[in-house]
This record gives sequence, structure tokens and C-alpha cells, in this order.
Amino acid sequence: MEGVAFGNLERFAPDADTPAAREASSQPTIPAPPPVPNGFAEEYPSGVWPVQHAAPAELAELKHLGRLSCKPQLAISPAVLRKMKLDAPTGFLLSLVDGRTDIEELLDVCAMPRLQALRLLGALRFLGIIDID
Repeated sequence: MEGVAFGNLERFAPDADTPAAREASSQPTIPAPPPVPNGFAEEYPSGVWPVQHAAPAELAELKHLGRLSCKPQLAISPAVLRKMKLDAPTGFLLSLVDGRTDIEELLDVCAMPRLQALRLLGALRFLGIIDID
């Protein structure tokens, strides 16, 4: 838009002496964070509170699995597992279950939506294929 002059835009800025400008400047722009629960530092040493912004559906799935710091492990033998007919996402997620990787890490590396992975883990636990510490 060549040739368009916007003129003096400062005239639209709020005057610092008006009550509305004083009220706007006194309002916090960022809401206060929720209180930190007891035991937070022990549970999340990195300082990250992963479920703070979790969707309600994710929280519902976590009720069946426990905490994000729990470590799933196979509850059946690999020979029995090989005989099962699993779809690709389930097989890939199971390939990551080693008893050392916690649920949060599995969700990060499994390359599928968090809710889908949580539901798969819940189903695998319900079927007795995995156990969660």
C-alpha cells in the first residue's frame, strides 16, 4: 500500500493521567500460577509440572494409569507377545516399554497424540499386557 500515510498514531495511545489508563496499568497481565503442591520437588525435580495444563480427557486416562512418573513394563513373555496380532501404533508403543522409561517419556517419544497413547497404555494395562509400577 504505497503512499498511505498513517499520520501520528500517538494520539490514539491512552493518556497516562486518565483513570482508565491508571486502572489498566495496575491490572496484572499474567494470572498468578497455581499453588505448588507438597512433594512437588520430589515428584518433578526438573521443575516441570506436566499435568498442569493437561486436557480433562488426558486426566481421565491418567486415573487408570497412575502418575506420569510410573514406569510400564511387559507383563507377558516376549514369545506370547509375538503371537499377538497388534496394529502398528500399538506395536510401536509396546516396543518402547522397557520398565525404565516412564509414561511422560513414552508420550514424548511415541510420535502419536498424547491422548491416543494414554488410551493405548490403558488398554494394554487392562488386557494384562503391561504392568505399571
